Amino acid sequence: EYPAQSDSEGLLAMDFFHAVDKHPKVFIFKGVDGRELLNEQLRSRGFEVSEWSLYKRLQIEYPDASQRWKTAQIILATSRDIVHSVTNSLKTDDSTDLNHWSWLVFSDRIKSELLTLGIEKSRIHICEQMDNSSIIKHIKQLAK
Repeated sequence: EYPAQSDSEGLLAMDFFHAVDKHPKVFIFKGVDGRELLNEQLRSRGFEVSEWSLYKRLQIEYPDASQRWKTAQIILATSRDIVHSVTNSLKTDDSTDLNHWSWLVFSDRIKSELLTLGIEKSRIHICEQMDNSSIIKHIKQLAK
């Protein structure tokens, strides 16, 4: 069984995390400063949680990317960190219009982040499944 929605909220919505009589110990492997939602929600439901931060995300900017990326039609942003790295790389000057691209994202949280950066709602599309076939299907639909 896998969640219908591919994010923390989708995982928490699964029956397993609601209808368990004996709560097993759960290990969460995440990045430094990652979301606390899983930890908080599982503890509040009676699970014993052990959380391990195993990596740290580093934002990388590509100052020369904007010229090469201008020909792209779609940008796939898989996290808010990616959103900021890409938008910082694209905004080489104030005239860069981030609405030039269609944005394909995996969650409402990422969509909200793009909205705060001034990207129009009509330019943002959510692919709720993170499997390759769903991503390819959405990209094909957007490229039409």
